[in-house]
Amino acid sequence: MACNFIRFFITDTECKYENVSYPGIPIFFSEKGIIPHVSEYMIYLRKTDSKPPSTVETYAYQIQKFLKYIRKNDIHWGEVNDQILLSWRDSILSQGCLVSTVNHGLSAVFN
Repeated sequence: MACNFIRFFITDTECKYENVSYPGIPIFFSEKGIIPHVSEYMIYLRKTDSKPPSTVETYAYQIQKFLKYIRKNDIHWGEVNDQILLSWRDSILSQGCLVSTVNHGLSAVFN
């Protein structure tokens, strides 16, 4: 069974790029270290897309849930397709989550 260690830590004002502070960037980790593709997406949202820290953090929580789901089901990130997204959606709905919560999760992952 795959390890389900997926966490993120949020940068503070000490995180700088070209002398500009970028607090509020979630950086994702597994037991192997940084998860580059997800962390780079978080950096993109904060730096390039200019999303506020609260929005990026909300996305991070949703993406964390999705990453745990695909790990639990032995699915590699590159294998994710519509059927897997639907399966994840169904699993969240079966836990009693509101449709709006599920839609926010899908939006964060699908972007």
